[in-house]
Amino acid sequence: MQQAKAPFKWRFLFYREVAAISATYPNLNGTSFPENIDSFPKKTEPGIEDLTKIEQYHAKYAAHDLAGANAILSTYPELKTMLINAETLNQYRDAIIAIETYYKYQYETYLANTTKQIIINQNQPSGQLKDDIWLEVIS
Repeated sequence: MQQAKAPFKWRFLFYREVAAISATYPNLNGTSFPENIDSFPKKTEPGIEDLTKIEQYHAKYAAHDLAGANAILSTYPELKTMLINAETLNQYRDAIIAIETYYKYQYETYLANTTKQIIINQNQPSGQLKDDIWLEVIS
């Protein structure tokens, strides 16, 4: 009698890619914003055809063969598109914090310093047509 194979259990795949560091926010090493727009690779769902490769990777990782596990990722780079790991989440975190910080401390200041205050002037300038609206810039 053949024994049933244990159901596949999803485990994390671990790898590391180096991201560009922001000159404006050097403490956020997972983003290059605002100097550049970050590029995050799209993620994909593993298909049935990927399970054997993933199982090979997990076998190497479980045997503490990190070089072998990384070799599998090098051989099958599409596996990296199926990962969500701490590195991925930290890149998203750093990008979000950079955007929030930029908006809070730089963009709001920029708007306050560059937008003009406008009032409606009660004195109609010469050359205006009836029912035209005219404004006066005061700052």
